[in-house]
Amino acid sequence: MEQKTNVVAEKDEEIEMVKKTCRGTINLLKNQLEAAEQEISKLILIKKELEGEIMLLQGDLDEAEATVNELNNEIPRQQDILEQLNVSLGEASARCDALQDALIRADLKCGQLSSRNEELEDQVKQGETQKRLTDQDNIDLHNKIAEQTAKGEGLLDTIAKVEAQMEVQSADGGNGGRQEQLGVGET
Repeated sequence: MEQKTNVVAEKDEEIEMVKKTCRGTINLLKNQLEAAEQEISKLILIKKELEGEIMLLQGDLDEAEATVNELNNEIPRQQDILEQLNVSLGEASARCDALQDALIRADLKCGQLSSRNEELEDQVKQGETQKRLTDQDNIDLHNKIAEQTAKGEGLLDTIAKVEAQMEVQSADGGNGGRQEQLGVGET
């Protein structure tokens, strides 16, 4: 019996050891379970935060998609505007080319007019010189005419005096002596 007791004691010890080991393992598992539960709680909180952020991101994504759709709808209109601008640019470029051509023609015409203006200025200068000469000739001629007029008036005065004297002499009847003195009666 002793042997049985010893075997039972050994078995009891073994059972105690197994119990102790099991208790240690249970405690370790409890600690691990608590740690896992804490970790799960943290993960649940993180999950809830992430879900909240996902919901916000989903809202932002919905808004972004709406904006993208609006922009996609706007693209054809913007392309039409771009095409119109390109057409307007082409027209403006053509007008610019036409204006440059007109400017070149205007420059040529301006050069021609400038040359013609110089010719006319030369003609005006020549005309002014000719006018001065003509004015001087007119003054000289006027002076000659005035001189001739004065001579003519002097002659007319002399003729008038002679005629007056002749009338006086004819009235006196003594033609012969006076005419001889004047040399009128000589042939």
